[in-house]
Parts: sequence; C-alpha cells; structure tokens
Amino acid sequence: LSGDAHFKPGGNFSFQNLTGQPGTFISWYDPIIIAAGDILFGDYTGVALKVEAGGGITTGNIAITGPDVTLANAADPDAGFLSSSAALILRSGVTSFSSSPNLPPNLNFNNTSFTTTPISGNGIFTGAIRTAGGPVIWDSAGDIAADRIETNGGNINITASNNITIVRFLNSSGGAIDITGNQLQVRGSFINNNGIDASISSSYDGGGGAITIRHKGSTNTPFTVGDATTLGTAGAITSGSETINPQLVVPVPPDTYNQGNITIITPAPGTSGEVPALPPESLEDPTETGSGNDPATEVPGEGTNSETDSGNDPASEVPGEGTNSETDPGNDPASEVPGEGTNSET
Repeated sequence: LSGDAHFKPGGNFSFQNLTGQPGTFISWYDPIIIAAGDILFGDYTGVALKVEAGGGITTGNIAITGPDVTLANAADPDAGFLSSSAALILRSGVTSFSSSPNLPPNLNFNNTSFTTTPISGNGIFTGAIRTAGGPVIWDSAGDIAADRIETNGGNINITASNNITIVRFLNSSGGAIDITGNQLQVRGSFINNNGIDASISSSYDGGGGAITIRHKGSTNTPFTVGDATTLGTAGAITSGSETINPQLVVPVPPDTYNQGNITIITPAPGTSGEVPALPPESLEDPTETGSGNDPATEVPGEGTNSETDSGNDPASEVPGEGTNSETDPGNDPASEVPGEGTNSET
C-alpha cells in the first residue's frame, strides 16, 4: 500500500492487505498518521514518518530512507525534524495531538479501512528499526518493545511510562542515546566498530554521543550491565570513548552513576511490572528480498558490525543482516522477529 498523505482519523486506523493482515506500507512523500484510537500497519519503507495515536501503535519493521522535504514550510511542530532528516517519530497514548484528527471513525473509502481491532494498552510495538542518519523519537504512555534500533548517526530518544524491551540492541553509530522508563531490558548484543560486544552503543570512529539511562529499579532492582533478565543489558554499554563492561551491578545510592559520557540514573523508588512482549505476528524485514539486494529498500549507512546475543534457544534465532554475525538474546518466543537481510547468525 502506498500512502503519500496525512491521515487523521477520529477512531482507529490500519493498513491491511486482502487477507486482513497488517499491510506493507510505503511512502515517498509526506506520510503523517494521527489517530484518536489505535494505529496498526505492517512493514514500512519510505521517507521520514510521524505517527501519533490516542491508543497503541503496532507496526512491522521500519526503514526510513530520507527526509520528508515536502514539509519544509509546514506548520507541523515536528516539521523541522521530518524535513531535515530521516526521522521516525512515534507517540502513543497521546492526549494532546500536534494536529487534531478530523476523519469520522469507522470509515471505509475506496476499499481503504480506517478502523481496526483495538490494540491492548497504549504502548508502542515494532520490529527492526533503521534510519539513514535520522533520529528515533518515541514517547509512550505504556510499554515499548522493539527488535532493535539502528540510526547510522541519528540520536535515539525513547521515553515510556512503563517498561522498555529491546530484543537485540541499540546502535546509534555516533548519535546520542537517551532512555527513560520503568524497567529496561536490552536482551541481545552485537560486535560494534571497536570490537566490543555491546547491547547499547553510540560508538563511531573511537568517539560517540552521550548515553543516558533513567530507570525506576531503585535499590530493590538494581541495573545490571551483563544481565537483562529484569533490568539491564546482556552486553556492554559503550560510547566509544567509554565502556561499561559486564558484569557490573550499578550501585544505588548514589542515584546517579557516571563513567565519562555514560550516565545511569535511578530517579524514583522501585516499581514492578511485567516486561512487554513483541506482538505475536511474524514480522519480516522490509529490506529483505531473498538476495538482500533490492535498492528500493536499502538504507544507506549500514555498518559491518558483528552481532551476538546472549541466549541458546534455537527457536528464537533471527537470520542476520548486512555482514553482522548474530546469536539470539534470550528465550522469549513472543519476541522473535524472523528474517533479516543477508546476515549470518547463530
């Protein structure tokens, strides 16, 4: 499905194929979706994308190929990000929209449905995310769960009222990384440009952006580098100039732990809650074509990282992408995302 438009339904919104499953969505010009209810679509490939939902957001894999240059003079408050970079903006559980939805709910027009089965909760659930150097900006009133995020120099800014689960890793390749949530799990790892087995990396040519993590584990559930079972990362956290290697249990107090430009903050007493699983649908990488050479879905700036995960469950292995070598991070079958490019994984 191609959608070069602004969609603003007053209810739920979905892109679906003829079988009723989430449809593949492409856009080369100006895609913005703002809905008072839930938003659902499959894989997306195209220019900078903005999605705001009063309910939840569920998507497949997303590949952002470039900026949305048609928004250069638009009144949208995010036009600066979207028109100048390969940005991905997702906001769920929104109560005050940047632009008010104006289509009535339960609308069908020219075989396009603007409704869907409600999503449970008001979280953000996605597959693998790649941008061509643009930022990832996510804000959720519930949980956030994703396969992995790679921004090729763009900043990563993730905020959730509840838990954040990354099945594999976060890699900004130079951009700053800022994460705020209740409990954070980054279950996998990869070998970054400096040869470090990292779960979170901003490293690029020996340096990289600052990394800041805010969580609510307090003294009850300490943040552990080297153990993502409840709160922490499976591998190292590295900015290039600084690296926190496993095994480190971050001491509390004090409420702020610093190592160079890496900061881990515990701002509030511990809270409990289940870590969200990825949606049960099988999600395929939008860049996968069998041979892995479809120029229409390639995102520039892919590195040559070698990726590894921490677990041994063969059922959860994800075929690789690029030239990475990866193994699976854990044993949660609900978080599996099959089929990535041409990687070699074990």
